[in-house]
Amino acid sequence: MQELTDSLEAAFEEHGYGLGEVSVNRNRVRIAVRDPEASAGELRGIVHDAVDADDVLGLDVRQTNFFGPGP
Repeated sequence: MQELTDSLEAAFEEHGYGLGEVSVNRNRVRIAVRDPEASAGELRGIVHDAVDADDVLGLDVRQTNFFGPGP
């Protein structure tokens, strides 16, 4: 699994995306991309270029806004 996450991290960084958390839970990889302008289509393309299609069971791209602490 480490080889997979390393490949994905390298692919995103190669395309100029800053990454936050990278985690694995029950064979599910979660990568937080820190770019509010990221295109879901482009992110999917990066994953499919970096990982063999047979190794991708599904792909879910979500946008989450994180806000800092309040006053």
